[in-house]
Amino acid sequence: MDIIFENIERILVRNDHAVIPGFGAFVIQHREAHISNNLIIPSGSTISFNPLINNNDGMLIVEIARQKNISYKQAANLAKKEINSIVTTLNTRKALRFGRLGIFTKGFNSDINFSPAKNLNFLPENLGLDTIPLPIKLSNSKNQDFNFSVKKFTQYAAVIVTFIALFFSTGINKMPHMVTADFSHLYHYNLPEITVNDSQITAQSSETEIITTASGHYKVIIAAFYTEAKAFKVCNQFITENFAYAEVITSNGISRISICSFTDFDSAVKYMEDIRIADKRFADAWVFNAQTTSQK
Repeated sequence: MDIIFENIERILVRNDHAVIPGFGAFVIQHREAHISNNLIIPSGSTISFNPLINNNDGMLIVEIARQKNISYKQAANLAKKEINSIVTTLNTRKALRFGRLGIFTKGFNSDINFSPAKNLNFLPENLGLDTIPLPIKLSNSKNQDFNFSVKKFTQYAAVIVTFIALFFSTGINKMPHMVTADFSHLYHYNLPEITVNDSQITAQSSETEIITTASGHYKVIIAAFYTEAKAFKVCNQFITENFAYAEVITSNGISRISICSFTDFDSAVKYMEDIRIADKRFADAWVFNAQTTSQK
């Protein structure tokens, strides 16, 4: 089961959701900063679980294939075995800790409940953010007045010292050695939708029979979007780049772009593996069975 835990975490670092085929999906949700129990909780990300989003989007299988350096078919079989183990364990023990994400529990009516972990620091939006305690108010009013007066006095004193320094110090603004901040070591996290670059590839296997119409129900998918308009925009770009049979397939609220269709599953997988090797931008391509609305 660890292989599922680890790869789901990797997917969530780069995407806003991760699907476990036949089980459900983890969805990242933004949390605004708020105050709770005398603590200032910073903004960040939390995770929810939706068992209704369980259609295979291919990301988990591709991630396993990349990590284990195995074929797509082998990764799909391994994922199916591990997912069955997760379901069996949850049904038997009624509780399951899912890596660093949280804990699943199963109720008497077979409902699956998920409680996210409090510490999700592996998510980029949560890095380096800690809670801050609120100052404790003193119950003695005299002490409060005294503290307030000292605070005001120090503020006024700081203003006076600054004023004197500006007008009477001749070298205050002479700074021959400027110290500048170095931002070259900062890292930028880019968490886009699943997409591809707008460029043309010419990978095409001579050993596979490419269906010249959209009738083949085994589709080679290269991108997926939650917005259908965006999917059609990218699809039209591929059509202008000699992918004449590129099409958009929408199901379960997800619009997928197919660049080629096949009537035979093995031929579709062969073509998918060829384009993934030929161009790394298509490394996440997968095969979608449009007839059964499930992926292989």
